Amino acid sequence: MKKKFLISTLLVLCCFYVFSQSCDSINIYEKKTPTKKKGVQFPYKDQFEVTNIEGKSIRLFQNVDEIIEILGEPDTIDLVFKNPGKNKEDYDILELVYNDGLRCLYYRGLKNVFRIILTTDKYFLSDDKICINHFTQQEILERFGSGVSYYKVYEDNSRKKIKFFYDTRLPDIIGEKAFNLEYLFSARFVIDYETDICESIVLFADSGV
Repeated sequence: MKKKFLISTLLVLCCFYVFSQSCDSINIYEKKTPTKKKGVQFPYKDQFEVTNIEGKSIRLFQNVDEIIEILGEPDTIDLVFKNPGKNKEDYDILELVYNDGLRCLYYRGLKNVFRIILTTDKYFLSDDKICINHFTQQEILERFGSGVSYYKVYEDNSRKKIKFFYDTRLPDIIGEKAFNLEYLFSARFVIDYETDICESIVLFADSGV
């Protein structure tokens, strides 16, 4: 009886050890090889999707109520811009703020998120899991392709930086509503010139207004 108990205990301990080792070996920041075919890395629908470390995903131009349903209540909802015009409250700009690393801006009346800002590495862009502080310029270019619509080297507070954009108006990518409203979707990256590391990721739905 004691022998059986000892064997059972050893089996449980072994299983626990294997499980703990496998969990420790998981690296959420492990970089996947580029998932897109060479030459057509952009645009894909997932390149305008953001996923957190819990696997919950949202998309540019998604309704703000849907985003709150998916991610939960934000830490704050801030008034970013108050439209000074009379009876123009629908054009006030509000911002959902999630302190773990996400900000989403939208017009009070439209309620479709037109800007998503990733502020920590707890949120990833696209199936390639691109996030700030981990990816180099070259690694982003390998995954999104060389067809950038805008590229500039500039200085910001005496620091040299690089920014580049990928833009599309394709209805299959941006959706019928955004297409009919003549929006342009843009994925925008800022790179530290010295380290070559991405420090900013922004998704922007530009109405041209």
